[in-house]
Amino acid sequence: MDTYSSEQLMRRLSRHPDWCCVNNTLQALYSFATYADALAFLNQVAHIAEAQNHHPDMLFTYNQVKVTISSHDVSGITERDFRFIQAVEGIQKID
Repeated sequence: MDTYSSEQLMRRLSRHPDWCCVNNTLQALYSFATYADALAFLNQVAHIAEAQNHHPDMLFTYNQVKVTISSHDVSGITERDFRFIQAVEGIQKID
């Protein structure tokens, strides 16, 4: 699977305003009203990861979930990562 060039990456990211590129990964920070809402979101992301066999790093704090994804096998960002973030964006977020 081919990695994205910097130009391709910026163009693709322009359609995903909650996400940014940090150290050759895609990252988003989601905030919630309660601990339970944040945990429910994290579990939904975990189900997506299992279904796609593409597993992010997730940092869970009281009411926030930071999601970080990249394609480790090619040391970069690929279409697979964008399919993952699109699925995450499809989760009904509770505020």
